[in-house]
Amino acid sequence: MEQTDMKIFDSHELYNNLVHGGFNEKQANAIVQSIVKVNFQDISHLSTKEQLNNVKTELQKDAYYIKQSMATKEDLASTRAEFSSMKYDILKWTLPFVLGNTIAILGIIVALFFR
Repeated sequence: MEQTDMKIFDSHELYNNLVHGGFNEKQANAIVQSIVKVNFQDISHLSTKEQLNNVKTELQKDAYYIKQSMATKEDLASTRAEFSSMKYDILKWTLPFVLGNTIAILGIIVALFFR
């Protein structure tokens, strides 16, 4: 755990100041106990500014790499054009086979019925 420069808190001095300032002993004691409780809470789970800045820097780097790997509108348009070309190529090669098979089946049917 990182050591911080902490000032010593004199609860007795605060108590005396409160009593001499006009608070009764019960009120002064309640105030001092509340302040002591707040001052000695465990804050080790809280992040420092440096830690937050490190996380921020890492997130910015991650966002930059994600942005670089994303497809642009031009990439999508190019892919769309490639798919359109592929559809044409598939039709260009499959249509003759389908027509050839259809003609062959019709030929077989004609041959079987008109002997």
